[in-house]
Amino acid sequence: MDELTYVVFKVGNERYGLPIDKVERILAAQPVTRLPKTPKMLVGLFEMSGECIPVIDAQLRFEIEPQAVGKNFIVTSCEAGRYALRVDSVDGIEEFDDTSTDTPHKILGGTDPFLKAIGRRGDELTALLDPEYVLPQELKKKVAKIAA
Repeated sequence: MDELTYVVFKVGNERYGLPIDKVERILAAQPVTRLPKTPKMLVGLFEMSGECIPVIDAQLRFEIEPQAVGKNFIVTSCEAGRYALRVDSVDGIEEFDDTSTDTPHKILGGTDPFLKAIGRRGDELTALLDPEYVLPQELKKKVAKIAA
């Protein structure tokens, strides 16, 4: 892994990061329009620049006990299209390189495409995520239809 820049955010007490080149915008949480008969983690849609953007709740996606409703949206993109991840807070932008990361298989004994690496900054750990896999497989078709 070369030096990469990540948008670092919190969900509960945990730190996560998304590659900055996949992040389009960071917004304060917006009002969302709920969609019937969709998975709970797909909390709805909001309008941005004339487009409907689906919102994924990070607490539900990461299976973290729900606490307060997230205060920020991180608008990101993957092959299926754009989506927003509702997170508790955004900590900032950090750089990680080979000397400050560990690969998941080194720690977990296997590979998980969801998790690209674990970033280390002092005694803080940050789960560095792949936005392609943050969006669950079962929602990729829905997001692609919304984006079309």
